[in-house]
Amino acid sequence: MSAQSEQKAHSEKSEYKAPSVRSGQMLLNLPQEIKYYYINPELRDQFFRFCREGERDEHGNYLIDPDTNKPIKGVLAWLRDKAVKRADFWTAEDSGLGTLLLIVAVSTGDSDWWGMPGLRKYLVGDYAPVITSRPDLNIRE
Repeated sequence: MSAQSEQKAHSEKSEYKAPSVRSGQMLLNLPQEIKYYYINPELRDQFFRFCREGERDEHGNYLIDPDTNKPIKGVLAWLRDKAVKRADFWTAEDSGLGTLLLIVAVSTGDSDWWGMPGLRKYLVGDYAPVITSRPDLNIRE
């Protein structure tokens, strides 16, 4: 298995079990799955357009992703095709560092985002931030 394939497998399959993980998703004791990706900040506006509309040619037809050979419908259409009933999106931006982090909570864990047509060209690398649990700061009443 190549390093990139191994990272993809780790990123998409790991469950949140340890206090600190390095992964593209984390499963919580919630009805949602959390996914997070670094987005190229230079492609910020194009990325959000891709999320909403996909990518189309001058005739309005979806472009075909050369890696998957599938239409680039965008994130929202792709999630609807996967029967996702709820998805909540956040971004964290740091203009000083030039980073844009996309965070998405989806209502199902059945989506392999690495196979989403068109997504990879907006990502910065095949890595995600280190997420560390801080139970000493949690409130449980």
